[in-house]
Amino acid sequence: MRKSVIFLSLVILILIALVAFWSTRNTRISSERTIAKQIVARPADQTSIRTFPPPVSPKLQPSAKPESQVLQIDVQQSAELERQNINWRNARGCDNAEYAVVFSQSENTLRSWTLNNNLVAANRLAWMLLFEEPSHDGRTEAKKVLWQAMVQGSVCAIITYDIYWHRAHDGQREIRHFRGKDYVYYSLNMPKSDAAKRKVLMNDFAWDLVYEMRTGTAPLGGGAFRTFEAWSHFGFSPTAAEYAYACQRANDLYETLQSDREAQGLGPFDNTPQPLTLRFGMTGKPAVGVQCSHWPVSKPGWQAAELHLMQHDGTINPFSVWLAKPEDSDSLGQNQ
Repeated sequence: MRKSVIFLSLVILILIALVAFWSTRNTRISSERTIAKQIVARPADQTSIRTFPPPVSPKLQPSAKPESQVLQIDVQQSAELERQNINWRNARGCDNAEYAVVFSQSENTLRSWTLNNNLVAANRLAWMLLFEEPSHDGRTEAKKVLWQAMVQGSVCAIITYDIYWHRAHDGQREIRHFRGKDYVYYSLNMPKSDAAKRKVLMNDFAWDLVYEMRTGTAPLGGGAFRTFEAWSHFGFSPTAAEYAYACQRANDLYETLQSDREAQGLGPFDNTPQPLTLRFGMTGKPAVGVQCSHWPVSKPGWQAAELHLMQHDGTINPFSVWLAKPEDSDSLGQNQ
């Protein structure tokens, strides 16, 4: 009898453990799915203008572990670097505060602001024309709006144009209803032949390279080329000739943008690299144009650093970043 009781007790404990395990697992999976839906639903221009990650736990304090290869930046200098980084992005059409204002504006208002050289409004207008105007196909106008924004110096417009190019420019346009509103959806129009598919992907990669030329770092999330490759499950290793094609295509695009800019009396692009970029998830220093034998702009160097930013409650939180160093004078025309 005693053995039976013990055996029954063990069975009950095992069942409780299993229930707890599955409960925890399902909660985690549900949380991950919710986060994934939020990421997919977030407009690309909102994603592209993020400067810092969500606030970390207030309990997290700066590491006291000495790191000879990582600069430790004090609170005052960290605040100044954060300000410089925000100013850099604001000057290039990626103003978070401005986006919050333009997001709810009408199409006509956005057109008016775009004509007055508001680069954030231009990016929002293009997104609206592509995905939020089911009554008419806005792809042609969106392309013109984004191109002009890029000519005027917007780097966030490059991200939106990249998305436009690989998702919308020749995709099948469909109208879908979601939460009481109609939205435009584009089915990817992938060519049938392997060679044609590879060319599509390398054209996408060329736009990622244009972003690298303008900012000194890769697009957030790896760029449309890498995202597209993951979505389509079309994994391949580009050949040297394909990389050469993408590099030449990127150079041509950059030169065309620069030519249009000079024709409008705007002068050369300011390709000062972004002051800092997050080290989160990076295994090495930011690298640009590594596949290209010729690079039309200088490549920045990078220094690992840890910022210490004070929160509203007085807690000091660390952020691991790469700081841009003075331009590498030997980078022009070289593969580094």
